[in-house]
Amino acid sequence: MAVRLKIEGGIDNDPQYKAKTLRARAEALARPVGKSEKDEACSEVVEFFLAHEQYCFELIHIREVYPLKAFTPLPCTPPFVLGIMNFRGQMR
Repeated sequence: MAVRLKIEGGIDNDPQYKAKTLRARAEALARPVGKSEKDEACSEVVEFFLAHEQYCFELIHIREVYPLKAFTPLPCTPPFVLGIMNFRGQMR
């Protein structure tokens, strides 16, 4: 009989149901947000393009990013070798 009344009268007209539903929604929204699996699976990366291909390195493997400039050409090397550069007293 109660089911029939809810079907005919509609669930929205029952004040107890409305209060119960609103309380459940409020409790769900009031819960503190925890870390989700998606957040834990994210990594910070440095992304770059080389020869029209995309590459990424995780940030934990990178010490610093240094702009490339002032190469010293090396004789007898293939064309793809631009040269060497002095970086803090080390040849790179």
